[in-house]
Amino acid sequence: DVEEREAFFKVCLMGRRRERQIWGDTPLAKLFIDEARWAEVRPRHLVESVKSELTAQLSDTAKLHRYVEREETRAKTRWPSETPDEHQLRQLKKLRECKATRKQLAAQPSTLREVFDQVDKNADGAIDRVELQDLLQSLQLPFRAEDLSAMIKLFDRNNDNRIDYGEFETLLWQELDTADEEDQQWACTQPHCFSLQSDPPLLNDGLNELCAYCSAPRHGVEDEPDYVPSGKWECANCSFHNPDSVYYCDMCGHPKPSE
Repeated sequence: DVEEREAFFKVCLMGRRRERQIWGDTPLAKLFIDEARWAEVRPRHLVESVKSELTAQLSDTAKLHRYVEREETRAKTRWPSETPDEHQLRQLKKLRECKATRKQLAAQPSTLREVFDQVDKNADGAIDRVELQDLLQSLQLPFRAEDLSAMIKLFDRNNDNRIDYGEFETLLWQELDTADEEDQQWACTQPHCFSLQSDPPLLNDGLNELCAYCSAPRHGVEDEPDYVPSGKWECANCSFHNPDSVYYCDMCGHPKPSE
């Protein structure tokens, strides 16, 4: 039974969701698909590949936006050991870097709608064969000429041999709009963490298991107010946790306390 085989195979695939291939252009894929739909294997594999690539690109863009926002906030915060002039110089340098990064980000799509508009080069509100071909080539996905018609058939619901935004969104949105728990930002709960000195508090990227500001673990530190990770030392000036190998705080420049 196809459903039983698929259920068993899903149990075996306990890795991350984005690393699973429900449809794959392999003989194994036919075990989980009715014979009448075998012709869909290759075009659906390409659709899944497009989903995967676009998910990764949009996720990376979103993380870079969050990084720039975090760095801009940090640049405006004066370290306790800084003089006003030192703070101003550091702030100008960092804000200049953030401005350059934002300029690069402006050319990158950050939503599914922006992806569609970028692919729809003639701005007629639909993606045709040529534009779909350009999308696959830009994502460096191998394809055959007949794959283009097969993929359009999967998307196309009004039989006009083109893909409008509604059809594009229907097939791709659920994958792209579902955020993993690991992609959610989180705030450190360490009472003396440097991130809490900002208003609002600085957030950590969802992929980080350690706080970027004090190195405390993401979970389970509420009852450990004096937690210092192994191989780190806590700055007496700003409470940042630095590697034992450095002798001055990476955050504020305060010297490492003597043993």
